[in-house]
Amino acid sequence: MSEKKDITAEHIEIISIERNDDITFTFRCTRPENLIWETGANGHFSLKPPTGVKEIDKDFQRHMSIVSYEDEPFLEFTTRIRSSASDFKTKLSGLKKGDGLFVYGLNNRMPLIREGRNLVFITMGVAISTCRPYIRDYEVDPRGILSFSCLNIDKTGKSYFMKQMEEHTAEGFSFRFFSDRADFYKGIDETLSKADNFYYIIGSDQFLADTGRYLLDRGVAGDAISIDKKYGIEKLLEGK
Repeated sequence: MSEKKDITAEHIEIISIERNDDITFTFRCTRPENLIWETGANGHFSLKPPTGVKEIDKDFQRHMSIVSYEDEPFLEFTTRIRSSASDFKTKLSGLKKGDGLFVYGLNNRMPLIREGRNLVFITMGVAISTCRPYIRDYEVDPRGILSFSCLNIDKTGKSYFMKQMEEHTAEGFSFRFFSDRADFYKGIDETLSKADNFYYIIGSDQFLADTGRYLLDRGVAGDAISIDKKYGIEKLLEGK
């Protein structure tokens, strides 16, 4: 058995906190010179540094997507903080410009593929922000991508990101927002009319399971579905 290595964390400092709407916040932080990532990456953002080989408990850290571009000189993540927030979110809401955080465990289980397929991103709530670097990559270089679609369900019915999505006008790009679950599934059904689709599902574990099961039941192959897990969608559903 290989020996576990100590977890190495990078200290980052909050540059700004943008309040996108009543409950959505984007934290922009300094970027250590040696911190490198690719589109689709995520990491653990922590209020205190990890010690030894153990991760920090959930009261002090969360696993979140990096929404800044890999060539931007800062590190950003977006999250929602409600009145009934978790301990971590409550602590996070109390931070201000100049306060410190730690980031560690960067990885990427959802790379942008360029295999001549239609890419369909299905997201829940604030997870739509995760699409930002993917869309930019597609706009800069669409080679190997037939089309790029974003479907987002947000039960609040007023997504801050709708205006951002409207700014993207690249050929082959489309987006749709839904506040109703039935309409959302109809939107997914419409994507099934195209062949050669590849799906990215981003959201809670339950959202991954529900949406993944919906796609599998309609003939989408498991290897055409990408989720942010060490294992594929079929393995996730075995435990449901």
